[in-house]
Amino acid sequence: MMRRIWTLLGVGALLSACSAGGGELKVNSVEPNVGTVNGSENVMLLGSGFQPGKTSCTVRFGVKEAANVTIVSESKIQVTTPANDPGPVDVLVTFDDGRTFKLGGGFTFKVPDQSKARDIFLSGGKVNVPGPSPQKK
Repeated sequence: MMRRIWTLLGVGALLSACSAGGGELKVNSVEPNVGTVNGSENVMLLGSGFQPGKTSCTVRFGVKEAANVTIVSESKIQVTTPANDPGPVDVLVTFDDGRTFKLGGGFTFKVPDQSKARDIFLSGGKVNVPGPSPQKK
């Protein structure tokens, strides 16, 4: 009987720790939701119920795990995107209590626009900037 009471108290404490302060635990979106296939870009996962210092999570973009996952506030998790193939991927957030949230097609990896870099290279490093020319003194 005492074992059941202690178990119920423990479960109640765990549930209150997971939901205290931040409201219902959920993940709503990624900002920005587009990045380059090179990865290494910081993005924010927006939601609610996060507890900096009390909860932790892992984040996956498709099958690749994000780096530098930091719960920065009750509504934001900052991560660094992994390198990935071009196209949309699901974003999967798994919290330390086992709860998982999936944002279907929540992030899109794109190949960087190389046209400007190519134009600069072909011009010998000279960049055509519109507007008046700077005056020499």
